[in-house]
Amino acid sequence: AEEDLLFSISGLVAQLDCLIALSIAAEDLRLCRPALSMDGETIIENGRHLLQEMCVDTFIPNHTECHVQAGLVKILTGPNYSGKSVYIKQVGLITLMAHIGSFVPADNATIALTDRIFTAITNVDSVNITQSTFAQDLAHIATMTRHATERSLLLIDEFGNGTAPQDGIALLV
Repeated sequence: AEEDLLFSISGLVAQLDCLIALSIAAEDLRLCRPALSMDGETIIENGRHLLQEMCVDTFIPNHTECHVQAGLVKILTGPNYSGKSVYIKQVGLITLMAHIGSFVPADNATIALTDRIFTAITNVDSVNITQSTFAQDLAHIATMTRHATERSLLLIDEFGNGTAPQDGIALLV
């Protein structure tokens, strides 16, 4: 009985600790209160990736606009080290933070109500894995599309990275 009570109290203390940490971060890191959108629109003004921002001298905030009128599918292209991966992760983190009730790193944010966040960000190369990198990419995409709904967020980075660039783009489209 005392053991169950101790576990309950420690769980409540952990939740309180998380809430206090989130509230301190909201003020110290200039976070904003997001609105959740039931109509599938995500608009992020001057969004930031908090961890990346803390590790570099200069971080340039990014805008995100995703709704039916602006198109729900976005394809990012650009040279290596231009920030594409950071941007994709930033959108995912802001979406996740909004859904747990946290303030988010942006000047203003409206986030689509999301039921799942799927990511295909990196692949692991190992002799223990019997699939090629491309086969792993295909398996990730197949799993994501099989389980995604119209309210899911799918974040895909460097699809077909193990193939020639034009082949990877052609296969994605």
